[in-house]
Amino acid sequence: MTKLQYAQLRIFTDELAPSGDVPLWEDILDHAKSHGLLGFTIVRGWVGYGPRKLNHELHLPDPKYPLIIEIIDEESLLRAFAEEIGPKHGIGLVTLGPVEVLHGMRRAEG
Repeated sequence: MTKLQYAQLRIFTDELAPSGDVPLWEDILDHAKSHGLLGFTIVRGWVGYGPRKLNHELHLPDPKYPLIIEIIDEESLLRAFAEEIGPKHGIGLVTLGPVEVLHGMRRAEG
């Protein structure tokens, strides 16, 4: 049995980052679905900071939670996807690394 090599793309942003008329995370979700990528999850953080040491955290009435978008698929597909969305304003750090999938990842047959 051939073992497929999967990777995990992680995109760091914040909850309020816009992309046109919709939140950036929603725009990325729609793009991931249209590309047929296998797995997509958004993890909401409580606080985080990047190279500029600016905190992204809850400050009422304007919450700015940090988000990590995690997408799992074949590395080549994720690299192409990252290049396509890379120019979008509001995207912070983007990482790509190998991931070992033990259960649950297969393309829908259609």
